[in-house]
Amino acid sequence: MIAQSLPESYPRDVEETISWLLRLERPPLPENPVEATRAGKPDKSPCFFDGEKLIPLKWKTYQEQMPSKEDIERWFRHPSNGIGTLGGFNGRHWLTWVDVDQKTFDSPEDCDRTIQEWLEKYPLAAQAPCFRTPGGGYRFLLAFESEPENFKANNGFCFDGGQHVGEFLCKNGSHTLLPPTKGVNGNCYQWLRWSEYPPILNKPEDVGIFPLPSAQKEANRKPQHTAKPNTQKTAKQQKPHTLIDFLIKEVYPKQTLEELFNWEGHNFQRDGEKVRGYCPWHKNQKSGTAFYAEMVDGVPLWRCPVCDGGSVLEYRHKRNGGKGSPKGRKFVEIVRGLAEEVGVPMPEDWHSSEKGSQSHHTKREKHPPADILAKEIAEEYRRELVYIDDSKQWMVYESDV
Repeated sequence: MIAQSLPESYPRDVEETISWLLRLERPPLPENPVEATRAGKPDKSPCFFDGEKLIPLKWKTYQEQMPSKEDIERWFRHPSNGIGTLGGFNGRHWLTWVDVDQKTFDSPEDCDRTIQEWLEKYPLAAQAPCFRTPGGGYRFLLAFESEPENFKANNGFCFDGGQHVGEFLCKNGSHTLLPPTKGVNGNCYQWLRWSEYPPILNKPEDVGIFPLPSAQKEANRKPQHTAKPNTQKTAKQQKPHTLIDFLIKEVYPKQTLEELFNWEGHNFQRDGEKVRGYCPWHKNQKSGTAFYAEMVDGVPLWRCPVCDGGSVLEYRHKRNGGKGSPKGRKFVEIVRGLAEEVGVPMPEDWHSSEKGSQSHHTKREKHPPADILAKEIAEEYRRELVYIDDSKQWMVYESDV
Protein backbone atom coordinates (compact mmCIF):
# COMPACT_ATOMS: atom_id res chain seq x y z
CA MET A 1 0.00 0.00 0.00
CA ILE A 2 1.19 3.54 -0.77
CA ALA A 3 2.32 5.28 2.40
CA GLN A 4 0.19 8.27 3.35
CA SER A 5 2.10 11.53 2.90
CA LEU A 6 -0.08 14.64 3.05
CA PRO A 7 0.68 18.35 3.31
CA GLU A 8 -0.97 20.39 6.05
CA SER A 9 -3.20 22.06 3.45
CA TYR A 10 -4.95 18.93 2.09
CA PRO A 11 -8.79 19.00 2.14
CA ARG A 12 -9.95 17.25 5.30
CA ASP A 13 -13.71 17.53 4.89
CA VAL A 14 -16.43 18.12 2.30
CA GLU A 15 -16.35 21.90 2.68
CA GLU A 16 -12.61 22.09 2.03
CA THR A 17 -12.97 19.68 -0.91
CA ILE A 18 -15.63 21.93 -2.43
CA SER A 19 -13.25 24.90 -2.25
CA TRP A 20 -10.46 22.88 -3.87
CA LEU A 21 -12.70 21.72 -6.73
CA LEU A 22 -13.85 25.28 -7.40
CA ARG A 23 -10.21 26.34 -7.64
CA LEU A 24 -9.68 23.48 -10.11
CA GLU A 25 -12.76 24.69 -12.01
CA ARG A 26 -14.38 21.28 -11.64
CA PRO A 27 -17.97 20.86 -10.40
CA PRO A 28 -18.51 19.65 -6.81
CA LEU A 29 -21.29 17.05 -6.95
CA PRO A 30 -23.17 15.48 -4.02
CA GLU A 31 -22.76 11.76 -3.33
CA ASN A 32 -24.35 9.50 -0.76
CA PRO A 33 -23.65 5.81 -1.47
CA VAL A 34 -25.10 4.60 1.85
CA GLU A 35 -28.48 6.35 1.53
CA ALA A 36 -28.63 5.55 -2.19
CA THR A 37 -28.23 1.84 -1.50
CA ARG A 38 -30.88 1.94 1.22
CA ALA A 39 -33.25 3.55 -1.29
CA GLY A 40 -32.43 0.93 -3.95
CA LYS A 41 -30.67 3.50 -6.14
CA PRO A 42 -27.22 3.30 -7.79
CA ASP A 43 -24.64 3.88 -5.07
CA LYS A 44 -22.11 5.69 -7.28
CA SER A 45 -24.40 8.12 -9.04
CA PRO A 46 -24.65 11.77 -7.88
CA CYS A 47 -27.47 12.33 -5.38
CA PHE A 48 -28.06 13.98 -2.02
CA PHE A 49 -30.03 13.26 1.15
CA ASP A 50 -32.10 16.18 2.46
CA GLY A 51 -32.82 14.62 5.85
CA GLU A 52 -36.04 12.96 4.70
CA LYS A 53 -35.49 11.51 1.24
CA LEU A 54 -32.81 10.84 -1.34
CA ILE A 55 -32.82 13.16 -4.36
CA PRO A 56 -31.02 11.98 -7.54
CA LEU A 57 -29.07 14.67 -9.37
CA LYS A 58 -29.28 15.24 -13.12
CA TRP A 59 -25.58 15.92 -13.37
CA LYS A 60 -25.08 16.10 -17.15
CA THR A 61 -25.70 19.86 -16.95
CA TYR A 62 -22.46 20.19 -15.00
CA GLN A 63 -20.36 18.69 -17.74
CA GLU A 64 -20.41 22.15 -19.31
CA GLN A 65 -21.14 24.54 -16.44
CA MET A 66 -20.43 24.94 -12.74
CA PRO A 67 -23.20 24.65 -10.11
CA SER A 68 -24.49 27.79 -8.44
CA LYS A 69 -23.72 28.76 -4.86
CA GLU A 70 -27.35 27.99 -3.99
CA ASP A 71 -27.07 24.51 -5.52
CA ILE A 72 -23.95 23.74 -3.51
CA GLU A 73 -25.50 24.94 -0.26
CA ARG A 74 -28.59 22.78 -0.84
CA TRP A 75 -26.69 19.67 -1.92
CA PHE A 76 -24.26 19.60 0.99
CA ARG A 77 -26.49 20.82 3.81
CA HIS A 78 -26.97 17.35 5.34
CA PRO A 79 -23.80 16.03 7.02
CA SER A 80 -24.15 12.52 5.58
CA ASN A 81 -23.65 13.73 2.01
CA GLY A 82 -20.27 13.07 0.47
CA ILE A 83 -18.69 14.60 -2.61
CA GLY A 84 -17.60 13.75 -6.14
CA THR A 85 -16.73 15.51 -9.37
CA LEU A 86 -16.20 15.09 -13.11
CA GLY A 87 -13.05 14.78 -15.16
CA GLY A 88 -12.61 16.84 -18.30
CA PHE A 89 -11.43 20.22 -19.56
CA ASN A 90 -11.15 23.00 -16.97
CA GLY A 91 -10.23 25.75 -19.41
CA ARG A 92 -6.51 25.01 -19.04
CA HIS A 93 -5.94 21.27 -19.10
CA TRP A 94 -7.74 17.95 -19.42
CA LEU A 95 -8.05 16.71 -15.85
CA THR A 96 -8.10 12.92 -15.74
CA TRP A 97 -8.70 10.42 -12.95
CA VAL A 98 -6.69 7.22 -13.32
CA ASP A 99 -8.77 4.53 -11.62
CA VAL A 100 -6.80 1.42 -10.65
CA ASP A 101 -9.24 -1.34 -9.69
CA GLN A 102 -7.98 -3.88 -7.16
CA LYS A 103 -10.39 -6.50 -8.54
CA THR A 104 -8.42 -6.70 -11.81
CA PHE A 105 -5.42 -8.14 -9.92
CA ASP A 106 -4.79 -11.62 -8.57
CA SER A 107 -4.51 -10.25 -5.02
CA PRO A 108 -4.42 -6.96 -3.07
CA GLU A 109 -0.67 -7.44 -2.71
CA ASP A 110 -0.31 -7.76 -6.48
CA CYS A 111 -2.21 -4.50 -6.92
CA ASP A 112 -0.06 -2.65 -4.39
CA ARG A 113 3.14 -4.02 -5.91
CA THR A 114 2.13 -2.97 -9.43
CA ILE A 115 1.30 0.56 -8.27
CA GLN A 116 4.57 0.89 -6.39
CA GLU A 117 6.58 -0.25 -9.42
CA TRP A 118 4.70 2.20 -11.66
CA LEU A 119 5.37 5.14 -9.33
CA GLU A 120 9.05 4.25 -9.05
CA LYS A 121 9.38 4.08 -12.85
CA TYR A 122 7.50 7.35 -13.42
CA PRO A 123 8.34 9.83 -10.63
CA LEU A 124 6.01 12.44 -12.11
CA ALA A 125 3.05 10.13 -11.43
CA ALA A 126 4.19 9.94 -7.79
CA GLN A 127 3.49 13.69 -7.52
CA ALA A 128 -0.18 13.24 -8.46
CA PRO A 129 -3.00 13.61 -5.92
CA CYS A 130 -4.00 10.07 -5.00
CA PHE A 131 -6.68 8.49 -2.82
CA ARG A 132 -7.69 4.97 -1.78
CA THR A 133 -11.20 3.73 -2.55
CA PRO A 134 -13.36 1.77 -0.06
CA GLY A 135 -12.81 -1.32 -2.22
CA GLY A 136 -9.02 -1.11 -1.97
CA GLY A 137 -8.30 0.49 -5.36
CA TYR A 138 -6.42 3.71 -6.13
CA ARG A 139 -7.23 6.88 -8.08
CA PHE A 140 -4.68 9.39 -9.32
CA LEU A 141 -5.34 12.86 -10.76
CA LEU A 142 -3.30 13.94 -13.80
CA ALA A 143 -3.51 16.97 -16.11
CA PHE A 144 -2.86 16.87 -19.86
CA GLU A 145 -1.99 19.68 -22.25
CA SER A 146 -4.41 18.35 -24.86
CA GLU A 147 -7.29 15.91 -24.94
CA PRO A 148 -5.91 12.35 -24.60
CA GLU A 149 -6.20 10.41 -27.84
CA ASN A 150 -7.50 6.84 -28.10
CA PHE A 151 -9.42 7.10 -24.85
CA LYS A 152 -13.18 7.46 -24.36
CA ALA A 153 -14.96 8.85 -21.29
CA ASN A 154 -14.42 5.72 -19.22
CA ASN A 155 -11.87 3.60 -21.05
CA GLY A 156 -9.86 0.62 -19.87
CA PHE A 157 -6.09 1.07 -19.75
CA CYS A 158 -2.89 -0.81 -18.98
CA PHE A 159 0.59 0.06 -17.75
CA ASP A 160 3.27 -0.23 -20.44
CA GLY A 161 1.25 -2.65 -22.56
CA GLY A 162 0.52 -5.08 -19.72
CA GLN A 163 -2.78 -6.36 -18.33
CA HIS A 164 -5.98 -4.38 -17.86
CA VAL A 165 -5.64 -2.52 -14.55
CA GLY A 166 -8.53 -0.05 -14.48
CA GLU A 167 -10.32 2.84 -16.14
CA PHE A 168 -9.02 6.13 -17.59
CA LEU A 169 -11.56 8.86 -16.72
CA CYS A 170 -10.63 11.77 -18.98
CA LYS A 171 -13.75 13.25 -20.61
CA ASN A 172 -16.31 15.72 -19.27
CA GLY A 173 -18.69 12.86 -18.49
CA SER A 174 -16.15 10.92 -16.41
CA HIS A 175 -17.41 10.75 -12.84
CA THR A 176 -15.56 9.94 -9.61
CA LEU A 177 -16.35 10.01 -5.91
CA LEU A 178 -13.85 11.74 -3.64
CA PRO A 179 -12.66 11.67 -0.03
CA PRO A 180 -14.05 11.80 2.58
CA THR A 181 -17.21 10.17 1.13
CA LYS A 182 -18.30 6.98 2.93
CA GLY A 183 -18.77 3.88 0.77
CA VAL A 184 -21.49 1.27 1.16
CA ASN A 185 -19.10 -1.02 3.05
CA GLY A 186 -18.59 1.63 5.75
CA ASN A 187 -15.08 2.56 4.62
CA CYS A 188 -14.32 6.07 3.42
CA TYR A 189 -12.43 7.28 0.38
CA GLN A 190 -9.11 8.42 1.86
CA TRP A 191 -6.39 10.74 0.59
CA LEU A 192 -2.90 9.26 0.45
CA ARG A 193 -1.20 12.10 -1.40
CA TRP A 194 -2.46 15.53 -2.38
CA SER A 195 -1.36 18.68 -4.17
CA GLU A 196 -3.17 21.85 -5.17
CA TYR A 197 -2.80 21.06 -8.88
CA PRO A 198 -1.90 17.76 -10.57
CA PRO A 199 1.30 17.25 -12.58
CA ILE A 200 0.96 18.42 -16.20
CA LEU A 201 1.80 15.96 -18.99
CA ASN A 202 1.71 15.97 -22.78
CA LYS A 203 0.08 12.55 -23.12
CA PRO A 204 -0.79 9.48 -20.99
CA GLU A 205 2.01 7.45 -22.54
CA ASP A 206 4.52 9.79 -20.83
CA VAL A 207 3.74 7.97 -17.58
CA GLY A 208 3.28 4.50 -19.06
CA ILE A 209 -0.52 4.63 -19.48
CA PHE A 210 -1.75 3.02 -22.69
CA PRO A 211 -5.14 2.07 -24.16
CA LEU A 212 -5.84 -1.62 -24.00
CA PRO A 213 -4.53 -3.54 -27.03
CA SER A 214 -7.35 -4.48 -29.39
CA ALA A 215 -7.00 -8.17 -28.57
CA GLN A 216 -7.32 -7.48 -24.85
CA LYS A 217 -10.34 -5.23 -25.34
CA GLU A 218 -12.07 -8.09 -27.11
CA ALA A 219 -11.07 -10.50 -24.33
CA ASN A 220 -12.52 -8.17 -21.70
CA ARG A 221 -15.77 -7.91 -23.61
CA LYS A 222 -15.96 -11.64 -24.39
CA PRO A 223 -18.88 -13.27 -22.55
CA GLN A 224 -17.96 -15.82 -19.92
CA HIS A 225 -20.33 -18.22 -21.69
CA THR A 226 -19.43 -17.80 -25.33
CA ALA A 227 -22.28 -17.50 -27.79
CA LYS A 228 -21.90 -18.80 -31.36
CA PRO A 229 -20.66 -16.00 -33.59
CA ASN A 230 -22.96 -14.62 -36.25
CA THR A 231 -20.79 -14.35 -39.32
CA GLN A 232 -23.52 -12.46 -41.18
CA LYS A 233 -23.16 -9.32 -39.04
CA THR A 234 -21.49 -6.33 -40.63
CA ALA A 235 -19.41 -3.73 -38.81
CA LYS A 236 -22.30 -1.32 -39.08
CA GLN A 237 -24.74 -3.78 -37.56
CA GLN A 238 -22.43 -4.45 -34.61
CA LYS A 239 -22.62 -0.86 -33.38
CA PRO A 240 -25.12 -0.28 -30.54
CA HIS A 241 -28.48 0.36 -32.21
CA THR A 242 -30.76 -0.42 -29.26
CA LEU A 243 -30.41 0.28 -25.58
CA ILE A 244 -29.79 -3.42 -24.95
CA ASP A 245 -26.85 -3.32 -27.38
CA PHE A 246 -25.65 -0.17 -25.63
CA LEU A 247 -25.73 -1.91 -22.24
CA ILE A 248 -23.95 -5.05 -23.45
CA LYS A 249 -21.24 -3.21 -25.39
CA GLU A 250 -20.69 -0.01 -23.41
CA VAL A 251 -21.94 -0.45 -19.85
CA TYR A 252 -21.86 -4.02 -18.53
CA PRO A 253 -18.16 -4.63 -19.35
CA LYS A 254 -17.22 -1.75 -17.05
CA GLN A 255 -18.96 -3.09 -13.93
CA THR A 256 -18.55 -6.09 -11.68
CA LEU A 257 -21.44 -8.26 -10.55
CA GLU A 258 -21.11 -6.76 -7.07
CA GLU A 259 -21.56 -3.25 -8.53
CA LEU A 260 -24.50 -4.22 -10.74
CA PHE A 261 -26.37 -6.10 -8.01
CA ASN A 262 -25.81 -3.41 -5.42
CA TRP A 263 -28.00 -4.14 -2.39
CA GLU A 264 -25.72 -3.69 0.61
CA GLY A 265 -27.14 -6.75 2.39
CA HIS A 266 -26.10 -9.35 -0.19
CA ASN A 267 -22.76 -10.03 1.55
CA PHE A 268 -21.62 -11.72 -1.65
CA GLN A 269 -19.28 -14.70 -1.74
CA ARG A 270 -17.42 -15.60 -4.90
CA ASP A 271 -18.15 -19.05 -6.35
CA GLY A 272 -16.16 -19.34 -9.55
CA GLU A 273 -17.77 -17.03 -12.10
CA LYS A 274 -20.83 -16.51 -9.89
CA VAL A 275 -21.49 -14.49 -6.76
CA ARG A 276 -23.84 -15.79 -4.06
CA GLY A 277 -25.46 -13.97 -1.16
CA TYR A 278 -28.60 -13.06 0.74
CA CYS A 279 -31.75 -12.24 -1.23
CA PRO A 280 -33.32 -8.78 -0.69
CA TRP A 281 -36.90 -10.03 -0.93
CA HIS A 282 -37.51 -12.92 1.45
CA LYS A 283 -36.73 -13.76 5.05
CA ASN A 284 -35.65 -16.87 6.96
CA GLN A 285 -32.53 -17.45 4.86
CA LYS A 286 -30.48 -20.07 6.61
CA SER A 287 -27.63 -20.40 4.11
CA GLY A 288 -27.19 -16.76 3.10
CA THR A 289 -26.60 -17.86 -0.50
CA ALA A 290 -30.11 -18.15 -1.93
CA PHE A 291 -29.48 -15.27 -4.35
CA TYR A 292 -26.84 -15.72 -7.02
CA ALA A 293 -25.75 -13.87 -10.13
CA GLU A 294 -23.43 -14.40 -13.08
CA MET A 295 -22.63 -13.06 -16.54
CA VAL A 296 -24.23 -15.06 -19.35
CA ASP A 297 -23.42 -14.06 -22.93
CA GLY A 298 -22.33 -10.66 -21.63
CA VAL A 299 -25.55 -10.08 -19.68
CA PRO A 300 -25.70 -9.95 -15.84
CA LEU A 301 -28.41 -12.36 -14.65
CA TRP A 302 -29.68 -13.23 -11.18
CA ARG A 303 -31.70 -16.05 -9.69
CA CYS A 304 -33.36 -16.92 -6.40
CA PRO A 305 -35.33 -20.18 -6.03
CA VAL A 306 -37.97 -18.31 -4.03
CA CYS A 307 -38.18 -14.96 -5.80
CA ASP A 308 -37.65 -15.91 -9.46
CA GLY A 309 -34.92 -14.09 -11.40
CA GLY A 310 -34.02 -12.07 -14.45
CA SER A 311 -31.44 -9.59 -15.65
CA VAL A 312 -30.02 -6.62 -13.76
CA LEU A 313 -32.85 -4.55 -15.30
CA GLU A 314 -35.50 -6.64 -13.53
CA TYR A 315 -33.36 -6.53 -10.37
CA ARG A 316 -33.14 -2.73 -10.34
CA HIS A 317 -36.84 -2.44 -11.23
CA LYS A 318 -37.86 -4.83 -8.45
CA ARG A 319 -35.61 -3.00 -5.97
CA ASN A 320 -37.48 0.18 -6.85
CA GLY A 321 -40.83 -1.46 -6.09
CA GLY A 322 -41.67 -2.54 -9.64
CA LYS A 323 -42.92 -5.89 -10.91
CA GLY A 324 -41.82 -7.90 -13.90
CA SER A 325 -39.71 -6.24 -16.58
CA PRO A 326 -39.39 -2.45 -16.73
CA LYS A 327 -41.04 -0.83 -19.74
CA GLY A 328 -41.13 2.55 -21.40
CA ARG A 329 -39.78 5.39 -19.32
CA LYS A 330 -38.90 3.14 -16.36
CA PHE A 331 -36.78 1.00 -18.67
CA VAL A 332 -34.94 4.06 -20.00
CA GLU A 333 -34.42 5.46 -16.49
CA ILE A 334 -32.77 2.23 -15.34
CA VAL A 335 -30.53 2.14 -18.42
CA ARG A 336 -29.62 5.78 -17.82
CA GLY A 337 -28.77 5.05 -14.18
CA LEU A 338 -26.50 2.14 -15.12
CA ALA A 339 -24.75 4.30 -17.72
CA GLU A 340 -24.22 7.13 -15.24
CA GLU A 341 -22.61 4.75 -12.76
CA VAL A 342 -19.75 4.16 -15.21
CA GLY A 343 -19.67 7.65 -16.72
CA VAL A 344 -20.92 6.64 -20.17
CA PRO A 345 -23.28 9.10 -21.92
CA MET A 346 -26.58 7.79 -23.24
CA PRO A 347 -26.93 7.51 -27.03
CA GLU A 348 -28.18 10.86 -28.30
CA ASP A 349 -31.15 9.38 -30.16
CA TRP A 350 -32.61 8.17 -26.84
CA HIS A 351 -33.04 11.61 -25.26
CA SER A 352 -36.58 11.84 -26.56
CA SER A 353 -37.59 8.72 -24.64
CA GLU A 354 -37.10 10.55 -21.34
CA LYS A 355 -39.80 13.01 -22.31
CA GLY A 356 -42.33 10.33 -23.03
CA SER A 357 -41.86 10.13 -26.78
CA GLN A 358 -40.87 6.49 -26.57
CA SER A 359 -39.11 4.76 -29.42
CA HIS A 360 -40.41 1.46 -30.72
CA HIS A 361 -37.25 -0.15 -29.33
CA THR A 362 -38.25 0.88 -25.81
CA LYS A 363 -41.56 -0.94 -26.13
CA ARG A 364 -40.33 -4.07 -27.84
CA GLU A 365 -36.89 -5.04 -26.70
CA LYS A 366 -36.48 -7.60 -23.95
CA HIS A 367 -33.43 -8.75 -22.06
CA PRO A 368 -32.20 -12.30 -22.63
CA PRO A 369 -34.03 -14.75 -20.33
CA ALA A 370 -32.62 -16.20 -17.13
CA ASP A 371 -34.15 -19.66 -17.61
CA ILE A 372 -30.77 -21.35 -17.76
CA LEU A 373 -30.08 -20.22 -14.21
CA ALA A 374 -33.24 -21.89 -12.92
CA LYS A 375 -32.12 -25.23 -14.30
CA GLU A 376 -28.93 -25.13 -12.27
CA ILE A 377 -30.50 -24.61 -8.84
CA ALA A 378 -31.30 -28.19 -7.85
CA GLU A 379 -28.09 -29.66 -9.24
CA GLU A 380 -25.71 -27.05 -7.80
CA TYR A 381 -27.14 -26.44 -4.36
CA ARG A 382 -29.49 -29.41 -3.85
CA ARG A 383 -31.94 -27.21 -2.05
CA GLU A 384 -35.42 -27.98 -0.80
CA LEU A 385 -38.15 -25.38 -0.73
CA VAL A 386 -40.22 -25.92 2.38
CA TYR A 387 -43.52 -24.10 2.71
CA ILE A 388 -44.30 -23.01 6.26
CA ASP A 389 -48.07 -22.86 6.69
CA ASP A 390 -48.17 -20.55 9.70
CA SER A 391 -45.82 -17.89 8.28
CA LYS A 392 -46.95 -18.22 4.65
CA GLN A 393 -43.32 -17.84 3.57
CA TRP A 394 -40.89 -19.96 1.65
CA MET A 395 -37.79 -21.02 3.52
CA VAL A 396 -34.59 -22.09 1.78
CA TYR A 397 -32.49 -24.86 3.28
CA GLU A 398 -29.33 -26.50 2.09
CA SER A 399 -29.56 -30.28 2.14
CA ASP A 400 -27.33 -32.26 4.46
CA VAL A 401 -25.53 -34.03 1.62
